Parts: sequence; structure tokens; C-alpha cells
Amino acid sequence: MNKNFILFFIVALFSILGANQVFANGSNERFLEKTDVETGDPYLEDADTNEKIYEAFKTDADGNLVQIDLDEYKQLMTSNDDIETNEELELKENIDSKIKITPRSPLTYETFRYSGEKGKSVVNGSRRKVTPDIKGPGSITYGESVTVNNSFTGSYSASFESKVKSSASFSWQKSLTSLSKFSTTFPVSKGKTGYVSFTPYMNKTWGTGYKETRNTAGIVISTKSLGTQTGFSPKKTSSGKADGLYALIYK
Repeated sequence: MNKNFILFFIVALFSILGANQVFANGSNERFLEKTDVETGDPYLEDADTNEKIYEAFKTDADGNLVQIDLDEYKQLMTSNDDIETNEELELKENIDSKIKITPRSPLTYETFRYSGEKGKSVVNGSRRKVTPDIKGPGSITYGESVTVNNSFTGSYSASFESKVKSSASFSWQKSLTSLSKFSTTFPVSKGKTGYVSFTPYMNKTWGTGYKETRNTAGIVISTKSLGTQTGFSPKKTSSGKADGLYALIYK
């Protein structure tokens, strides 16, 4: 009788262990690969939520959505690799350098938001030489037309260019050229060597840039300030040329 009891106990034990092993194997398969019987499209069924994933996306370095196949999505969602938290780069002035970028699910993406114009002013651009050297005595009446281009500064400035331009309260100019014929004469005295310079006026506008992390429903999960984003646009005269200061300079 004791032998029968021991045999029964062993059989029962193996049965329980076997059932547990089957259950464990099944529970490890969270995403089940299936095919839509109506459309023939493949999808993943989430065993935890019963949700069906037909398309998947990840974000690139600029926060743009990049589509990935379902196999890659499955690997990313079930990977056991540790995700390192990147320390926030040192940004300028009013950015909190202690903020960290947290690990993101493949179902989140990043977008850039601009506050809109917070202020504007007119500033001087870089001085440019617009004539060759002239040895006096002589005079200068013609110059070389130079191009003055718009520019942008700030962290991730390339991601905010269109937003900065569209929110500016002045007419944005991408590029303008200086005069090639002067309406006055610049005299160069005897024994001197001189040239004419041009310092363009630049319309300046600025605001604050933000990077937002959103889920696929468009809901903002976190917001991070990227500091001041600034744009410079050449100021235009009524004749369509770059506005600014001309000066005769001796060497």
C-alpha cells in the first residue's frame, strides 16, 4: 500500500510539473502572429490586452515616425535588454540640464513645438566688404553685390526653422542682395587705401522650443524645453534690396 501511494505521488508530481511548464511556455508568448481572415493582412495579437497591432512605428533622431515590420516590433516589445537612460545634453541658458530622456516605447514618438514669437528687434549682421581696395586719390561708385541669407540659432534649430519663420510678425526674407551701384560717391584720399563695407540689418525674432513625447493617440506624455530658438531675416528696402549700412573704410 505504501508503494502504491508513493507511485501515485510521483505521477501526480510529474503531472503538475508538466502542466506548469506548458503554462509557462504559453505565457511567454505575449504577441501572437495572426492573419486577418477578411483582408489577409498579418497582425499581432497582444495576449495581455487582446489588442491587434497591424502597423508599428519607431522614431528617428529627429522625432519622425518610421514604419517598422511587425517582427521588429515584436522583438522590441519582448526584448530583455536593459534600456539606458541618456543624460540630457548641456543646453544653453534657461534649459534644465538635469532633465533626462526616459526610455520610450515603440508606440511613442516625439514632436517639436514652438511657442510662437515672444519678441522681435532689428540687429546688425556681419559687416561685408563689397568693393576691392582703392588707392587714393580716387572714388568708389560701384560695388560687388553680396547675398545676405537668413539664419537660425538654438538647439535643434533645424527642426524649428519653418515654425520660427511662419510665426514671425514681419515679412520673412530668405535672402536679399546688396547694392552694386551706389547713389553716392565714396572719395578715397591721396595716400590712403580704402574700400566700402556693407553691414546688413537683420530682423530678429525669437521664442521657446519644446520637444514633446506623445503616444499614438496624440496625448502628450512629457514636455521638455529646448530653450530659445532665434531666427534672423535680412531686412528689405522698398526697392527690394538688402537694407543696412554702407561705410568707406581705410586700411
